[in-house]
Amino acid sequence: MFEVFIRANDVDSCKVPTSDGSGDSGRAIAAVWTEWMRWAIPRIRSAVLATRPLRPFAHQDDAVFGAMLSQPRLRFLLADEPGTGKTLMTGMYLAEGRRRGLVPGKTVIVVPAHLVEKWIRELKRFFGIDAHRITAEIGRDPLDLRDDVDVWVVSLDLYTYNSDVRRKIVGSRAS
Repeated sequence: MFEVFIRANDVDSCKVPTSDGSGDSGRAIAAVWTEWMRWAIPRIRSAVLATRPLRPFAHQDDAVFGAMLSQPRLRFLLADEPGTGKTLMTGMYLAEGRRRGLVPGKTVIVVPAHLVEKWIRELKRFFGIDAHRITAEIGRDPLDLRDDVDVWVVSLDLYTYNSDVRRKIVGSRAS
């Protein structure tokens, strides 16, 4: 692959390729996109964010890419003032961590009760992450958490005071 620079007065002498109608335009577009991503991914901090309209603030970007993703096995408490972007930082970490293979299994997010639905909604909206709520009914079910769900959100109160929910989160195979 190489770059070519053309002067303005040389444009008229250039030939413009035309379609002969025999190619698969979908495959051609996919090939161009693939080459662009192959070039772009090493030059951006997050391939996940490259395809989202989200532009994190500097403190969010620094926390996720500077501190969180560099940890070999991260289990963390993310706490700050309301409105500082904890949901977005968590989503950034989950999305990029999964892409890099750092988050291999289920994720349980524990939040204040009044924020459970907000977290589920924003993880879906900004990152395409389908999170599910852990309820007392799910806690009473004797089976482990569903295998088809990777991200669960539970309220702090339910996790703290409901032993069935705590058992459900740990799973039957945990010691």
